[in-house]
Amino acid sequence: MATEFVMVPVPVERVREVYAVLAGEAPGDAPTKAADDEGGDPASTLLMGDWSEELIARAYRESPGSIVGIFNYLSDNPGREVIADELAQHINRTRAQMAGALGAFGRRTKNRYGRQSWPFHAWWSHESHRVIYKMDADVAEVIREARGI
Repeated sequence: MATEFVMVPVPVERVREVYAVLAGEAPGDAPTKAADDEGGDPASTLLMGDWSEELIARAYRESPGSIVGIFNYLSDNPGREVIADELAQHINRTRAQMAGALGAFGRRTKNRYGRQSWPFHAWWSHESHRVIYKMDADVAEVIREARGI
């Protein structure tokens, strides 16, 4: 029997909560303080809300290949809106596989890094009926430095 899907409009600011519920997490759970910046400079510049440069670089270094591919592609295209299909194709995954990788990264973001959001933007586009991703230029620069380019 084929899986049936329904389209449910979700306000942009609540999309991550929906992803958390789909990933089996309780919505609104407070992040743990585990392994914050691990000795990073507390005066470090914060990017993307509460992500420091050191923590972004650390998340990049500790990520599996699929997430590294996402970071690499978005950092090669800073400020550009990238649809899910394009991103999945670039990392040689289906959209479902990419969603699974991002779900795992979301749990790691929360549990290992104590953050409620990814270091890049993601939102549902009603026009393209896809999630769109975008990385800010300052975050992209941190990723490129971590990549050694």
